Amino acid sequence: MTDQDILARCLDGDTDAFEAIVRKYQPEVLAIAWSVLGQREEARDAAQEIFVQCFQNLHRYDPGREFKNWLCTIAYKKSLDRRRKMSTFRRFLGRLGPELPPEPDRPKDSDLAERDALIAHLRRLSPSEKTVVFLKIHDGYSYREIAEILDCSEGSARVHFYNAKKKLKTDRGRTSHVPSV
Repeated sequence: MTDQDILARCLDGDTDAFEAIVRKYQPEVLAIAWSVLGQREEARDAAQEIFVQCFQNLHRYDPGREFKNWLCTIAYKKSLDRRRKMSTFRRFLGRLGPELPPEPDRPKDSDLAERDALIAHLRRLSPSEKTVVFLKIHDGYSYREIAEILDCSEGSARVHFYNAKKKLKTDRGRTSHVPSV
């Protein structure tokens, strides 16, 4: 069954049909949300909101456009909104008093340490750069598709990817924990 068939069933009131869309695209939506938000739990919460918004706005979907790109555009924009709200909330909390104590240190094995180092390097990238890296390397999107999702030109998508590569290569020169891109 194609996405269009599933979407037609959803538009006809079959809410159970949307589960197939969620199962199919959840990894990509989570990756985009995580690339923007940088926190697993925030990304999961955002993904739920993204799929709810998608379902509520299916009547606005243009069948002439690829559904995957439409959904990923929603994921990117919703994640950016959530990031802005988180930042505003943190500033608000900062005005109320001292910061919350950090989480207690937990023992790390070499795999966790390597993963944490990679995450630290990715956090240095802008949300656009992280999203382009995930979409290009992890999901194999073309620059045209990435540009559509980020609502920018294809050239801008290429520049975001180039800048991300440059930053990661610079970081890789400092440590061996960054994969080559």
